[in-house]
Amino acid sequence: ILEKSPNCELYKFYDLESGTQVGITVSHKQERISFVFRGSNQLIDWMHDLLICKRQLPNGTYVHLGFYKSLFLCDLYYKLKNDFISLTNEYPNYNIYITGHSLGGGLATLFSYFISDITDKNLTLITFASPRVGNEKWAKKFNNLKNIRHFRIVNQKDIVTAMPYIGFYHCGNLININSSNKLSFLAFPLCIDTSHLIKTYNPFDHLIENYYDNLECCKWNSDNKYCNSVDVLLI
Repeated sequence: ILEKSPNCELYKFYDLESGTQVGITVSHKQERISFVFRGSNQLIDWMHDLLICKRQLPNGTYVHLGFYKSLFLCDLYYKLKNDFISLTNEYPNYNIYITGHSLGGGLATLFSYFISDITDKNLTLITFASPRVGNEKWAKKFNNLKNIRHFRIVNQKDIVTAMPYIGFYHCGNLININSSNKLSFLAFPLCIDTSHLIKTYNPFDHLIENYYDNLECCKWNSDNKYCNSVDVLLI
């Protein structure tokens, strides 16, 4: 990543015994601080993915137990929180981006949710292939947060984005990508969730390489806002 992004520097990289990996980068040219969560790449990651029991939070909402454990094992959240505070104090005008693929997308979503409670700064959350993270009450609360803008990117029929299927809900704005140079944007509040196993059934669409290839097919216009062909649905 650093070789292809010469304008960014690695601030820290966490490679924990729990299996979770997180990189923090700073780009002085773009004035951007990024928290990047890696997706499932070890057996322990998949074990956490399969823990579909829920963890209750103090506000009465529930989130995915496996994601919660991955974020808090080895005090990872508190280390990232301290990094966030240090960096935003040092670079108060820099934008904050949080991202991840697959399990990393779930962790990025959960991390942004908790970190939004300690800062007034606006956070940009961009997830790829993220599973659902919490119950309906949690997703509604997430969507109502004023300092997070969330773009959830889904590649065609990625099966992982339809999981866990029962009792969990997606949050944020949905961006569908495909190999036809067509992007669809769905802004939806209040947990209107269109992902289900009938439409999203392909495990190969989950591969990060396929996400990258189809994003490359989607040619951006001069103002860097949309693809050449785009459907915009506002609900």
